Amino acid sequence: MNNDEKILKAIEALQTDVKDVKQGQKEQGIAITRFEAGQKNTATKDDVTAIKKDMATKDDAERLDNGQMRLESHMFDIDRGIFAVKEIVQLINQTLTRKMPNLERRVENLEENTGTPNPTKH
Repeated sequence: MNNDEKILKAIEALQTDVKDVKQGQKEQGIAITRFEAGQKNTATKDDVTAIKKDMATKDDAERLDNGQMRLESHMFDIDRGIFAVKEIVQLINQTLTRKMPNLERRVENLEENTGTPNPTKH
C-alpha cells in the first residue's frame, strides 16, 4: 500500500467520522427541541403557588372528618326518630283496628234503636 492509498483511506475514515458527528449533532438538536418543548409544558412557580392555594390543608381534612362524624351522629338520631315514628304509627293502626269494629257496631245499634237509616247504605 502506498502513501496515496493510505491518505485516501484516512480521508474516507475522516469522512465517515464527520458523517457520524453530523448525525449525532442532528439527533442532539432533535433531543434539545423536545426538551425545550417539555420545559414549556412544565409547571411554573406561579402554577405551583396556585395549586398549593387550592390544596386542602391538614386543618381542612380535620374539619371534614369532624363534619363527617357530626353528620353520621345526626343520621343516627334521624334513624332513631324514624323508628320511633314507625312504632307510633303501628300503635295507632292497632288501636284503630281494634276500635273500628266496636264503633261500627255501636253506630248500627244506634241506627236500629232510633230507626235512623244509614245514608251510605241506600
